[in-house]
Amino acid sequence: MKSYVSGLVFLCILLFTRQETAAQQFHRIPYVVDSLLGLHTISGNILIAAEGRIVYAKAVGFTDISEATPMQRSGIFPLGGLSVPLTGYAITLLKAKGLLDFDSSLTHYIPRFPYPSITIRHLLTHTAGLPGYEDKHAFTGKLNTLPDSITTYAPSLLSAPGKAFLYSELGYQLLALLIEQVSGLSYTAFMQHYLFRPARMLAASAGKPGLPRSKRLTSGHRFDSTARTFITIPDTDAADIFEDPAVITGSAFDLFLWDRMLRTSKLPPALLTEATTPYGGQALVKTKNGKTISYGFGWSISQHDKAGKILYHIGIRPGFTHYYYRLPDRDICFIFLSNAETPMNAYLRSRIVDLLSQ
Repeated sequence: MKSYVSGLVFLCILLFTRQETAAQQFHRIPYVVDSLLGLHTISGNILIAAEGRIVYAKAVGFTDISEATPMQRSGIFPLGGLSVPLTGYAITLLKAKGLLDFDSSLTHYIPRFPYPSITIRHLLTHTAGLPGYEDKHAFTGKLNTLPDSITTYAPSLLSAPGKAFLYSELGYQLLALLIEQVSGLSYTAFMQHYLFRPARMLAASAGKPGLPRSKRLTSGHRFDSTARTFITIPDTDAADIFEDPAVITGSAFDLFLWDRMLRTSKLPPALLTEATTPYGGQALVKTKNGKTISYGFGWSISQHDKAGKILYHIGIRPGFTHYYYRLPDRDICFIFLSNAETPMNAYLRSRIVDLLSQ
């Protein structure tokens, strides 16, 4: 009996210590954010959740600096690269329904596609050898015209499929087309019916948002270090935000709701594990700089000594910089959507991730 009581006391102390440590982590975050606000160098929405509950949420800066419109926590952003894990999840849903196989050639579903050696898994993990936007002009047509014009944007592969990592928006546009081909729905309708609606992501949309969502859409900005203020980017620079036909818009709260859905997902655990396991079980060499990266189905993956597995993605577009981190072993998610290009975004991201990983 004495041993049992001692064990119970030890467990209570351990749980209390963990809770206290987590509380200390969260309590330090406002100081980090406020220190940058004093310099007027960040703008956007910051949200942190633990165990499915929001523990910190703050809107900073402006929705549109030219009109001095304060940022709202309900602000909607073009998510850019944060659309990638959402599309990856949609493909995993179709796999769970038995409608596709990750290792099948894309030509099995889209016969017009000119590269039979590229599989769905290659597209999911950016190992297809297809170029990114910086290599070719972005595809701006309708998704169903993409196979016929693919050789215009990718006249040859930059690497053999499965051999190297090369981030390619073009690959995820093809996955959006695959969703349409396999499901019989438009990409917009599929994402709405199977992802946004079940998660109650009321502000999210695939494709350019219509009214009334567009009224809450934030404008992109760059930070002018000389004037020490934000400047709205010209319309010509912002034009490519919605050129990607697979773009998703949404709020920080939408991504939090998706995170909650992931926590209780009814997908087979083996599928979820596969989606968050590095391609080939190891780090891949990036073709751009020779560095390595571990990447799953729309997730960059790292391992932390204390925090365990970390899943993350970055979204960058002219005037926007976004970060989305999931620490599944800690049951924590961190979302930072910024409508400003400023080096302070990366600094803030690093500070918060370090705190949450302690």
